[in-house]
Amino acid sequence: MCQEDKVVIAGRIRDYLRTHGGAGDSFQGIIAWWLMRQRYEESTASVHEALDSLFERGEIVKKVMADGSVWYFAAPPTGTSR
Repeated sequence: MCQEDKVVIAGRIRDYLRTHGGAGDSFQGIIAWWLMRQRYEESTASVHEALDSLFERGEIVKKVMADGSVWYFAAPPTGTSR
């Protein structure tokens, strides 16, 4: 593992401890619950931002489904609608 990776992981552990006062876990728990959860939350935010950007540029369209969930599709070619 390179020094940069260690610094990034240490920062993520610090962030978790800062936002979850009194937290404690085993090595396996830290990997499974702290670090994976942070990566999931970071990924969720990044995907949301990317989808918003694609929508704003007209590359994708949104469709609200009957259950209220939003689905994303490739935008139809210019001059047609979905």
